[in-house]
Amino acid sequence: MASITRRSRATTDSSPAAAMDRLVEAFERLLARGESFTTISVEELAREAGMARATFYLHCRNKGQLVSHAMQAVQLQLKTAARARLKKSGSYGRAEFQAFMREVVEILFRHRYAIWAMNEVSASRPDMKCVFINGEDFTNELIHYIYAKKNMSEFHNKYRSADLLIVDDIQFIKGKEQTQEEFFHTFNAVTQEGHQIVLSSDKPPKEMGTLDERLRTRFEWGLLADIQPPDFETRMAIIKQKARDLEFDIPDDVVQYIAEKVKSNIRQLEGAVKRMKAIVTIQGAAKNITTAQSAIKDILTESRPIPQTIEKIISEVARTYGANPADIRSSKRDAPISQMRQIAMYVVSEVTGLTQEAIGREFSGRHHTTVIYALREIKDKIDRDPSLKATVNDIIKNVQQA
Repeated sequence: MASITRRSRATTDSSPAAAMDRLVEAFERLLARGESFTTISVEELAREAGMARATFYLHCRNKGQLVSHAMQAVQLQLKTAARARLKKSGSYGRAEFQAFMREVVEILFRHRYAIWAMNEVSASRPDMKCVFINGEDFTNELIHYIYAKKNMSEFHNKYRSADLLIVDDIQFIKGKEQTQEEFFHTFNAVTQEGHQIVLSSDKPPKEMGTLDERLRTRFEWGLLADIQPPDFETRMAIIKQKARDLEFDIPDDVVQYIAEKVKSNIRQLEGAVKRMKAIVTIQGAAKNITTAQSAIKDILTESRPIPQTIEKIISEVARTYGANPADIRSSKRDAPISQMRQIAMYVVSEVTGLTQEAIGREFSGRHHTTVIYALREIKDKIDRDPSLKATVNDIIKNVQQA
């Protein structure tokens, strides 16, 4: 039976600066694999950096801040190299100059993908300020500003000065009075300047039961569009286009197989193509249906009914630690049960991608801030304790293979 109290002596630098460096390195690795700034999701960044999605937002506001941090790192390295050369005594001739230029080129080449991303951000419309966020992250960022007693004018300026404000999963703010009040003023500020707002949700405004009436009427001002999952022909076209974008040729029978199996959304279709390319490139596998099956296996696992998956996770955590699944869902607060519950929440977040609010509902209606704390706590412990990390990875593996 796995130990729930044992801790490793190994330590990891978990400072904000170190976390940002990890994120920038992960960002550059993803760019090097052929992804672009616009297509890389926060989930991919967090996973590549070995941290939970919630941890990403503890250290970084958005992807744009990562690019800015990367540019600052490049600038610092160039300055350091220049100072080191200037401090050297003696003559500064042709050979020294060539050595310095080689060092500059090496620094720029090392960070070429981040530099390309910066160009991508500014090329199409350098004067346009676009802000993209989802409802949960807007809420979490607002909470962070309030509890950290930060200057709220920074928060206001970030969103209210946007030329284009895109908010995904806006339904997350319903029932949250302070968040709704803040977004009400943000909505007014953006629209009064004649700028655009694009909102997405899982239901129309009139069906958002606890949404402030002032927001409901404003949400109904614009064009309402019902976006359905892509049909079979559209899925095939998307797969082919994503393959072309990645310069990866896929046989028609494989395209058809993926389109038949992956039906949920465009991101999963894109993920299937990327995973297949990785398997073919790294493992030398053939471009056939067998390889496609391996590529989409995890995606199909992710598409399982959420309640069944959560039950499997809770049962697997309980089995691992020799506990009763009912205790994990209960309100018991003794240390071992509390940590099992936190582990279960962490695994649910990693496997299902549910919002923190939704995860809280699955665990006896706990508040989403409790879930945020649990995710942060387990991530920190995993960073310090290789044994716990291995146990959690085994739980995730067993759930996905079940």
